[in-house]
Amino acid sequence: MCEYEIEKRINAACSERIDALDADAILRKAKMNLEKAAPEKNKRSSIKTFLFSTRRGIAAFTAAVMVLTALCVGLPLGLRLSNNPVVENLTVVSGNVIGAVGMETPLLVKIKYAGKPERKAMSGDVKFTSDNENVATVDKDGVVAANGAGNACILIESIENAAGGNKMSRTVDIPIIILDFVPENAYLNTKVTLPKAVADFDIFVSVKFNGEDVRVAEVDARTGFATGLTAEKVAFNNDDIMSFYPVETGRYIVEYYTVDVSGDKLKSLAFSIWCGESRPVLVNIDDWLIPREWGARVFERDAENPEILYEVSNSIRFPYPEFVDSNYGLPVIVEFRIYAPTNYLRVIDFYDIDKNEGNFFSYNGNIEFTKDGWEFDVTQLQSFGSPEFEFGLFTVLYTAKNNLNMPSLHYYPILFSEEYIKPS
Repeated sequence: MCEYEIEKRINAACSERIDALDADAILRKAKMNLEKAAPEKNKRSSIKTFLFSTRRGIAAFTAAVMVLTALCVGLPLGLRLSNNPVVENLTVVSGNVIGAVGMETPLLVKIKYAGKPERKAMSGDVKFTSDNENVATVDKDGVVAANGAGNACILIESIENAAGGNKMSRTVDIPIIILDFVPENAYLNTKVTLPKAVADFDIFVSVKFNGEDVRVAEVDARTGFATGLTAEKVAFNNDDIMSFYPVETGRYIVEYYTVDVSGDKLKSLAFSIWCGESRPVLVNIDDWLIPREWGARVFERDAENPEILYEVSNSIRFPYPEFVDSNYGLPVIVEFRIYAPTNYLRVIDFYDIDKNEGNFFSYNGNIEFTKDGWEFDVTQLQSFGSPEFEFGLFTVLYTAKNNLNMPSLHYYPILFSEEYIKPS
């Protein structure tokens, strides 16, 4: 055990001097000195007991090893030994980042000691401190955690060593921004709106696809879909309404960045948005035809005498919706359903309104959905108005699907009661 400790301490304390000497010779000389100091077996046993039984013994052992080491390699006894050679250079390799709040960003720092190759700095080589922990904190390994919008300066210092007595430091500015949300997915030819950043410095935004700047789209005013691209590149500052149209499937890279006085990009935060397949989108529906309240019996007031009520038809004409897929070549199938209040049971279920296919359960009325819409005769529900029928909130649901089964939903609640009086 003594031999192991001596070898370990010699290697740690005299790393530079040992490079020029024969380590085995040093170890042999150290063993000889110990044997001279304690020639008898009983003495060696007493020394071991003294050295390892108390803290004082451990300290005495350490001091003895330091003296012995100095004698072995010819160092003056007054010199404090260190395993850190002179620091020649300290480099921040990465750190030009903008972190969103809640995000952690590691700083990569490299250190160069005299006579040694440059390597990654470890926690024993450098220490990190932040001048503004409300904005960012940093741990002993250089991982920066963003806490709020603003700027924080991270100080990186080499740990002072006695061998050369030198100390180096570098600083990294970490601007932090807040994004309310980060969009992750998009649909083909469909507008993507980007979040505004909360920051106390100027922010600019770019969007790239396959390494190229995305261009401004030409948009169909009726459908709201992109139909082509212009020559203008997509570029924003944080005060703009920031949106773009992906016209190809794939991954789009969005970058928020700052610039210096000459306009060169300084620091940035990037995230990706995946544009998958297309989806149907509602172009037009006359939803004003869909009442929000209705009844088993429906009445209108007399125009001249509001106290007089006239019972009128309780049929509802549901409008035919117009959908178009964002990939114009894909067909769209529209489903139409009415759900009852109890257990969300389907009362009406059109699988495809163009083919008038579906299940109509206890409904005995007309089931033809035309371009003019579909007239839902409330009285043709067999259970409607019976003691078993439960009035309440019904739900009307339009669902459009393409052949990739990408849906688009629009629903309308209707509160059914026993009697309903139309507003004048």
